[in-house]
Amino acid sequence: MGRLYKHRKTEKGTRAYEQVLAHEKEELSRVQHEYGEDSLEAANHEMMVAALHYFMEAYDEAEPLWLRTLEFTKSRFGQSSAETFNALVCLMNNYVGQIDKRLDELLDTMEEVNMLQEKKQQDDGPFLTAEPITESLYRRSKECLSSESDAALTAGFILALMAVSWFVTCFPLAKIVEGTMMMQLRELMESYGVDRGAWEFMVHRSDQNETDPIGLLCVLDEMEIFLLDALVSDHEYPVNNSVA
Repeated sequence: MGRLYKHRKTEKGTRAYEQVLAHEKEELSRVQHEYGEDSLEAANHEMMVAALHYFMEAYDEAEPLWLRTLEFTKSRFGQSSAETFNALVCLMNNYVGQIDKRLDELLDTMEEVNMLQEKKQQDDGPFLTAEPITESLYRRSKECLSSESDAALTAGFILALMAVSWFVTCFPLAKIVEGTMMMQLRELMESYGVDRGAWEFMVHRSDQNETDPIGLLCVLDEMEIFLLDALVSDHEYPVNNSVA
């Protein structure tokens, strides 16, 4: 059985999402040039771009980005760090989408994830860490709010929705519903005109394991919760001046 709303994708919604991805790839190049390819700023943005590819089921495009993320976290934070664990889980999930040709890699990565998780449990309990991809999507969405253009607001809403989707998928809803990040995401959505009823509808349909995130974006457009009429144009898209 397919994911909910996969069949509800529209050309308008898919095109708007693709434009956001294209702009964020350009922004990644800018960040790498300004801060260096091995900088934390570049690594955080690269993770976000990988996640945006992942949302589109573009697993082959996401794979090298996840691999570079994993290499960075191991070098910067250590083999047994929460950051490395997070990168391994992302890579593992990507391999699930590539299972026809990445089965061996999937099994190897699953083994590494399990070993790291067991070691952490034995040492001092489970991994409890902020989710860097959610935070990067959240920050970019907030930057879009500073623009008065409809195009930038459309981009910002898409990024906010992807942040909600990523966070809800990564953490059990019952544990996060009152958490700080979830409250920040709700306030962010309110800034885009999303009322409480629409927020509840969105959150309970944001798990990527059950719902196609771009299909959900298109459904929200059809329901007029947020209209995607404005295209994401080059001259109106915000430049990130504070990516740390």
